[in-house]
Amino acid sequence: MKKIVSFVAGIMLAFGAVAQGFDWHNPLKDAPRGITNVHNQAWNEDGGNYRRLPAKAEKNVRPALWNLSTNSAGLQLRFVTDSRTIAVRYGVTGCIAMPHMPATGVSGVDLYRNSDNAFCYGIYSFGDNKVEYEYYVDRPAGRRNEEYTLYLPLYNEVKNLEIGVEKGSSFHFVPAGNEKPVVVYGTSIAQGACASRPAMAWTNILQRETGIPVVNLGFSGNGKLEPAMIDLINEIDSRAVVLDCMANLFQLPQAELTALVENAVMQIRSKSDVPILLVEHAGNSNINSNQGKYDSVINANTAQSAAYNNLVSKGVKNLYYLSRSEINMPADAWVDYVHPTDLGQQHHARAVARALGRFLPEARNSVAPHVVLIGLDGWGAYSLPKADIPTVKEFMKSGCYTLEKRTVLPSSSAPNWASMFMGAPTEIHGYTQWGSKTPEIPERVVGKHGIFPTVFQLLRDADPNAEIGVLYEWDGIKYLVDTLSLSYHQQALTQVEGTDSQITDLAVKYIREKKPELLAVCFDEPDHVGHTVGHDTPGYYDKLHELDGYIARIVQAVKDAGIYDDTVFIITSDHGGINMGHGGITLAEMNSPFIISGKGIKATGEFSEVMMQPDVSPTIARILGIEQPQAWTGRPMLQVFE
Repeated sequence: MKKIVSFVAGIMLAFGAVAQGFDWHNPLKDAPRGITNVHNQAWNEDGGNYRRLPAKAEKNVRPALWNLSTNSAGLQLRFVTDSRTIAVRYGVTGCIAMPHMPATGVSGVDLYRNSDNAFCYGIYSFGDNKVEYEYYVDRPAGRRNEEYTLYLPLYNEVKNLEIGVEKGSSFHFVPAGNEKPVVVYGTSIAQGACASRPAMAWTNILQRETGIPVVNLGFSGNGKLEPAMIDLINEIDSRAVVLDCMANLFQLPQAELTALVENAVMQIRSKSDVPILLVEHAGNSNINSNQGKYDSVINANTAQSAAYNNLVSKGVKNLYYLSRSEINMPADAWVDYVHPTDLGQQHHARAVARALGRFLPEARNSVAPHVVLIGLDGWGAYSLPKADIPTVKEFMKSGCYTLEKRTVLPSSSAPNWASMFMGAPTEIHGYTQWGSKTPEIPERVVGKHGIFPTVFQLLRDADPNAEIGVLYEWDGIKYLVDTLSLSYHQQALTQVEGTDSQITDLAVKYIREKKPELLAVCFDEPDHVGHTVGHDTPGYYDKLHELDGYIARIVQAVKDAGIYDDTVFIITSDHGGINMGHGGITLAEMNSPFIISGKGIKATGEFSEVMMQPDVSPTIARILGIEQPQAWTGRPMLQVFE
């Protein structure tokens, strides 16, 4: 006991010494008139507090809910400083900790450096009503201005907060902006119970991983879809509303709960057409061992599902649904019967992000919002040193590449285009012959359109409104891309002089007009030249040079469309060739280039990691922030990402 007392006393003495050498800044007092330094506070006209509801709400909501609204869950401060040492001190009005939730989560703060999302651990001291943190940041070496985010306590009211930096250091707060937030209305789980620290609350994880502001209107035991709260939500100019209240409503009869959900949705619809996401009860820790808990979860989710179906049948638009199975909480996700651990918070956040990504592309945690894949049929990696292809080689300099992307066998067109688009080898997707139009082997999994899941179907499922296109010369491509998932697909006249130019014209027009999220342009050359004139011949290299000019036109169209800075380019092929053919096992036939460059891609040149044909689609999925299916055996080339 004496050792513990001495340790705490030492911390307090250290804080006292630090305070004397610091300049202190108050985010409320330092804010100019009409500006707020408190982020994610939907109502800030009152000023001078860290509450989540405006003062006018006190007379309209129940006292229990009002008291919880004074807790600062989801609120953040941002600031820029070059100080190595950062201190935070503030008062709180409630209990420091709870039996099932530590002081660091109930009453603590969290500091993250924004440039690299680095968690900055600090030593801390919790008094009866006073909390102090001290952070020391000395990596990387050298003093420089960095922006930080301070996450405020989840289950306490904050008073008199100040941030201290070393005397003489630069410092300024980053004011809150006007970007539309996602509004989350829910229960104790949304408020943050039982995260170990504020940044691990699922709404804060959601914001950190998507970059979208999130307004936290989670109220412990009080997420009840009350009209007074819906009225307040309707005052917020939001990009989406998440209703996640089933864990506080499971005790209601199904008919009553169904009506309550329908009324809440229609109350929002009476004011705006903002997208609404209904979230099911994620379950209980003992749902598989306790019949009562199981029944209560099923009751709530059945009632809400009925409400959703009723509303959709009545023509309500912009309404979306997230099921318990999609949240998929693991057994280790719980602190007690219902409140998530940090692991559970991450599962919940990522499930909500995936659901939001169906209608908010920016929620997908993507590397870039646009991908243009340019495929050259029969382009062997052996040709790169000799080929005069300046556009392609500039992408090699500005991005990453390998000249050893290995085909599947046989080294022919349909098996490899299929593997490229389906993220799996021939024995799983079933396309085994040069001109396969249907699988010779039954596909291991059949997607919704009767074809093995393609990257195009994945994007369509993630975003029903996505613009997705495929342009091609060789007729066989259309059997491998799931055309029902495409917004646009077009074949040029095959085996006719000038089809390369025709495909390019179509691509340029489509890009400029539609700005697709995903576009694949599949040139039949240089394969045709390889078969008629020969691989590794002057005619073959002449065709590569010609195609490089067409690629330059496609790149220019992306620039003209205004999406160049948000696009990743991939230039690759299905296979190489030798003499006047392919399909065999020589490296000239099996090694093909993979070049990737653009937003979020490292400029590190050649990489040595093994890459196979099925790795292309998982890499595209990672860029677009969509989750690959279990049936895909390919893997994303994570080493290429910044």
